[in-house]
Amino acid sequence: MRFDTYLTFLGSENAVRDLCQEIDDPDAVVEHLDKVSESASPTGMAAPWCWRAPRVAISTHNPGADVQRYLEHNRTAGLAIATHSDNDSYASLVIVAQYGDTDTHRGIFLSSETIALMGRYRLAFDLDAVQLMDQQ
Repeated sequence: MRFDTYLTFLGSENAVRDLCQEIDDPDAVVEHLDKVSESASPTGMAAPWCWRAPRVAISTHNPGADVQRYLEHNRTAGLAIATHSDNDSYASLVIVAQYGDTDTHRGIFLSSETIALMGRYRLAFDLDAVQLMDQQ
């Protein structure tokens, strides 16, 4: 099993471009999600724009502690997200859990300090579990 994490922000093109300029991360991705319908969009708007920080691997031994360190390390981005967040945007901390057929499944624990940081940055929490395909 492996865990990755990243920050994401969805909103209008202007909101995403303003955020991108403030954070100034050359490795971040900005894209127009033109195939996302209004009903499927967490912002409630069709075809939102998205800013996404680079995906980072975190420990399987203590992923919650790594998530807290990740949020502390990305304080500038987190505070910028909080500043640009409004009712027409959606920001989240995403954790992707990837597992194979032989992996022991496990949960993830986030401390109250980590939850408080997420609140300060106005982040929702998205956990995606993805089964790895056999490579033949």
